[in-house]
Parts: sequence; structure tokens; C-alpha cells
Amino acid sequence: MFKQKPLRIVLLGLTIALIAWGGSQLFQTGKTRQSKPQNPLPSLIENAVVDVDLASASIQTAIMIGGRLIISGTGVSGSNVELKHSFIAEKNDAPIANTAVNDKGRWTLSYIPKEGEENLALVIVSDIGKQVMISDETLFVIKLEAPAVDSEMEIDEIIEPNPVPVLIVLSAPGSQSRVLQPPFGHLPALGGFSLEAIDYDNSGGVIFSGSSSQRGRVVILIEGRQLDAGTQIDQSGRWNLIYGNILPVGAYQLIAELLPENGQEVKTITFPFERSAPLTRKQGSPKLVVEKSDTHTKISQALHGGGFQYTVIYLPTVLTD
Repeated sequence: MFKQKPLRIVLLGLTIALIAWGGSQLFQTGKTRQSKPQNPLPSLIENAVVDVDLASASIQTAIMIGGRLIISGTGVSGSNVELKHSFIAEKNDAPIANTAVNDKGRWTLSYIPKEGEENLALVIVSDIGKQVMISDETLFVIKLEAPAVDSEMEIDEIIEPNPVPVLIVLSAPGSQSRVLQPPFGHLPALGGFSLEAIDYDNSGGVIFSGSSSQRGRVVILIEGRQLDAGTQIDQSGRWNLIYGNILPVGAYQLIAELLPENGQEVKTITFPFERSAPLTRKQGSPKLVVEKSDTHTKISQALHGGGFQYTVIYLPTVLTD
């Protein structure tokens, strides 16, 4: 045991030497390399660019009551929300209505639309850097023809909150449209399963969307052919299906089918659909085209980046055909 002591002493000496050499190297290196501060300097914080989504103002609800349009939504607290006519909206144009976003990030404004269709866009004026952002959401307010009145009906049976039926649709490029107010009280529906909108573009990409009070799976059939396995109803009771170029120009018989997960009876909505030839942008051509029929309303809107987006909203009468 005593013979091992010299070896231990040698190893201890080598260890001390290595530690001393390493310390000298760190000392020399520290002369030319400074450590980073743990916190940024105050001057850097003051000049930092804050990444804030100034275009976050969005519409949540819109309803027409007695000819007055009431719109509410969310936005950046302390900012200003202005309502302007879409396609001609500029950052310095006078708004047709405006309001401030409250401290809870909510706002409400009202406006009495003029005769005919109204095509409106929201603009948020943010207090952060005084920047102005035009929302990509477009709110369509479309007045439809009033239904024929039966001479035997009592007067109080035909009185409605608005002089004429109004369709209110919220749309954004590349996303599914939402019907905020159907013109005749409800959308085409069977037992809580509804078809809300069909959106498509010039390339043929299409979005089917709707809602359901039952959990289950929704499939789309074109001329009796099921496209795929479909989609599940989400937690909010909504569904949507997105496809590529599946509908060449022409007329079709489409079916939206709900397959309840509890094994209950399948619900089927059958509706006609026609994809007409794509519109093209020309000098002086209209940027908004609204087509109305007894079964649906079709909205064709020019997109700022080129091309058109088409939205088809079906009326409850489509179920009777």
C-alpha cells in the first residue's frame, strides 16, 4: 500500500498543472472576448420593432334590423375601426361609419345601407405607429326579392324585421365564407344538418362548408360518386371540405351527406350546381357580380391579386325541388 503513494503524488501534480494551464488560457482569452450581457440595454429596448398583427380587426356578427346594419367584432384595444366600401377603399378615404375598439378588444357600429347591394370592407386604423391596415374580409349585404304574398294571409303574418329579405355573407380570399344572416331565417337544413356555402376560384379549387347539430362525418357526392372519406364535424359543430380542380365548367347534381356517428339515419341534401366560365378582369369591368335565382345567390368578387372568387349561397327553397 505504501508503494502506491509516489504514483498518487505524481497524478496529483499533473492534475494541478493542467488546472493552472487552463486557467491561464481562459485569462488570456478573456482579454479579447467579452461576455454577453444578461439583459438588453435600455436603448435597444426603446428602439426595438414590436411585431404586432395590426390587421387583426375582424367581424364576428352582422345583422340587419329594421333596415339598419349592426356589425360587431374584435380588434386591437384602443384602435379605430372604419367601415368603407370595398374595392374603392383607400387608407385615407372618409369612412361611412367608424367606432373605437374598447379596452376588452371589442367594437360595434351601425350603418343604414343604400338601395341595392352593398359591398363593404373593414379598415382598422391602429394607434401603434399610426399605421393603417385594410382587412382582407369583405362583408356582403345583399337585398333579395321579397317572396310572393298570398292574398289570404293576415298582415301580421308577413311583417318582417326588414322591408325585404337580406343576405349577409362574410368572405375572405382562399377561405370558406360564413353566412351571418340568411335571408329567410335559415339555410337549407335537414334535422340540424345544413349546407352553408360553396366557394371556388378560377382554377377550380372548391370549398364546401356547413354546420351540424349532430356529431358524425360529412361526405360530398358528385353525380352519385363519392369524392373521398369526407370530414368529421368539429367541436364547434361546423364542417368544411377543400378540394382541388374537381369541377370543370358545367352543371352538376351534388349531394352533401351526413353520416351520424351514433348510427342514426343518414341525412342527405341534394342541390344543383353550375360552374360557369371564369370571369376575366378587363378595364372598366365590374369587380362585383351578384346573380340571384329561386334556389341560390352567387357572388363573384374580383381579388386584389388577380382572378375572381365565387361564393354560392343556397336558399331553403333548394330542398323543395
